[in-house]
Amino acid sequence: MQRWIGELPPLPWRLGLLALLARLLLANPAPSWIPASLLPWLSSLDELLLSYAALLLAAWLFYDLPTALRLWRAPAKILRDLALLLIMSALTVVIVQQQVRINLLSLVTASAVLTAVMGLAAQETLKDLFAGITLQLDPPFRLGDWISIGESSGVVTSLTLMNTEIIRFDRSVVVLPNSFVAEEHLRRLRADDPLGVHFKIGLDYSYSPAKAQRLLSGVLSRNQSVLADPPPSVWIDSYGDSAIVYEILAYAQGSSQYSLRMHEVRSSLLLEIWYALRREGQTIPFPVRQILAQRRKDASSHELVNASIAERLEALRCNPLFSALDVDLLQRLAVLTSIQEYAPGESVVVEGDDDDDLFQIVTGRLEVCRTQPADGRLSVIATLNDGEIFGEMSLLLDAPRSATVRALVDCRLLRVERQHIAALLDQEPTLVESLAQIVAHRQRSLDAFNTKALSESGLDILATMKHLFGSIVRRS
Repeated sequence: MQRWIGELPPLPWRLGLLALLARLLLANPAPSWIPASLLPWLSSLDELLLSYAALLLAAWLFYDLPTALRLWRAPAKILRDLALLLIMSALTVVIVQQQVRINLLSLVTASAVLTAVMGLAAQETLKDLFAGITLQLDPPFRLGDWISIGESSGVVTSLTLMNTEIIRFDRSVVVLPNSFVAEEHLRRLRADDPLGVHFKIGLDYSYSPAKAQRLLSGVLSRNQSVLADPPPSVWIDSYGDSAIVYEILAYAQGSSQYSLRMHEVRSSLLLEIWYALRREGQTIPFPVRQILAQRRKDASSHELVNASIAERLEALRCNPLFSALDVDLLQRLAVLTSIQEYAPGESVVVEGDDDDDLFQIVTGRLEVCRTQPADGRLSVIATLNDGEIFGEMSLLLDAPRSATVRALVDCRLLRVERQHIAALLDQEPTLVESLAQIVAHRQRSLDAFNTKALSESGLDILATMKHLFGSIVRRS
């Protein structure tokens, strides 16, 4: 009840108080200082004030109050205002005619010329007025909806008889005449509707369209702002002069700041696409007007992506899984690995995925998140910094990702794939035993691997790794 009282509309008491004061002033006998010729006019004013006050009180009791308490779904406010205007006009005509003996209706309709002049002068105003009535009786939008009309777009903050006001994402207010709003084509998005983000991007002809679509779809699925339902889509739009053009459509959770939200989601997607392309050794092409006689070497773009072998070798020496290996094996592994960059907010691995890469942080900071069974939300359980690794269980034991790891800042990660380890095992079969011992020791020290439970279930780390990497070597 206290919450409802705080939401009640204000009581229209001022006009009633003014009517009571006028009634006291004109009480019998009337004050001697008031001229007798003014008494009929003052009496009419008193009657009008009392009538208006009673009318506003009735509107408050039977329209404003039930609407505020949500006791019924009230019709459009314009109907209330028009009804009050018509009743007040009728009361004014009747009371003035009775008290002062002046027929206002005949005065208004007596001059056809005056009526025509007033109609022509108020033509645009009347168009806005009737358009406002139409918009409120059959509203194409509500307060709080985002609309785009003509060259303006923003959130509707006010709809009056004459104008519609919208606020843009830069906080500026645009006032549109209702006649313009009623005539123009209009786009609308409600506050609870998913927000569609649509744009195009061109990728190099040398990059396979199938791979490009997989890369773009992967970025969309990993972006924390993109909704899974409705699902995002990637299409090949056209073959441009210097690039294959892809069309992207993704959906994000709606917000009152629609335009700003749309720019934010689009910017984050473009940022993550750039980093994903860089990791693949690809770039955004641009029109080239000069004809070159020498073909561009593919190795040059590869060198831009990967760090030097010396840097990768130094990172492997600090890796707890590989630090015990001899220099020759580390050297061969360093040649196979790569250093990749990730954007802030980008998910490196996703919980439940079955990919098989190991990552070591060269520079940056990441957070480890896990899905809560109660509500399905991600909660942060750890933070990783320079030199730390993640993904070793997926790499060596073919286990699905147990958590989602997301970049907090610009990150450079050393990436070791399962096939890189398989290539070493093909040359050094005894390496699998060393790695198995290192994995078991690491998991025991981190208390993240229950050796007793595994042994009881018949699962052995060494046997699992031999079976996994043995099948990879045989396939190769």
